[in-house]
Amino acid sequence: MFRVEPISEPFEGYELADTASGAVVTVAPGRGGIVASFSLHERALLYLELESLLDPSRSVRGGIPILFPICSKLSDDSYTLNGETYTLKQHGLARLLPWEVVDSATDGCASLTLKLTSDGTTRASYPFDFEVRFTYQLAGERLTIRQEYYNHSAGPMPMYAGFHPYFACTDKSQLEFDLPASQYVDHEDGKTGDFSGNFPFDVPTIDWIFTDVRAQKASVTNRADGTRLVLEYDPVFRYLVFWTLAGKDFYCLEPWMAPRNAMNTGDHLQHVPPGGCLSTEVSILGELL
Repeated sequence: MFRVEPISEPFEGYELADTASGAVVTVAPGRGGIVASFSLHERALLYLELESLLDPSRSVRGGIPILFPICSKLSDDSYTLNGETYTLKQHGLARLLPWEVVDSATDGCASLTLKLTSDGTTRASYPFDFEVRFTYQLAGERLTIRQEYYNHSAGPMPMYAGFHPYFACTDKSQLEFDLPASQYVDHEDGKTGDFSGNFPFDVPTIDWIFTDVRAQKASVTNRADGTRLVLEYDPVFRYLVFWTLAGKDFYCLEPWMAPRNAMNTGDHLQHVPPGGCLSTEVSILGELL
């Protein structure tokens, strides 16, 4: 049985549930359309600092933040387009704005559709008329995020979207990684390296972008709690980023369409044609081993 219901505690949002599989997802449309939690039989798969979600002045730390129209940072937080310079902060504007709920359904899955539409505020930093629609679908133990990026502008719309899922983990030494990549660049110092299958969790920050992603599936097994997370993504997501902080009970494995600063460099920058739409999917499968 599938269920979609509004909730008021601990935040205003919606709960999607598949009672047969024991999977539950919560979404906070008013906080950047974020997936706030994903659990299986009451076991949390995502990390969330609830106080950050409840405070509108803060960026949410946890859940699955939406990165649009850029991933990561721009040089000097700015880019130039048609001779004009615009300021756009890290990870773009979608995660900072309220999204509108436009549909829900329980036919074959628990489904919730949200949209974000451009306005005068967004055009000041991103001068395009857009509509972004996300449909969150929960069926079995899988959360699928269907995305539609519409360009209602007269010219091509540059963008590179991504996701920043915070996966819960209390002991990172117990993680086993199966990543379809072997080359990375360290965002901290710009050095390149060969991935050995493990990460140096004794350093304060790990921020690596994998540049040779060869397949559309990555998985992480947690030997400590007997869970496996399988991340799948369409080919347009050409990069994976791994980010974590020492002393924090999370790690992030992030699918990105393009690398840092692509709005300036053009590296794998996507262009949605006028009147067109870029449609794609990302999914997360949770398994209890």
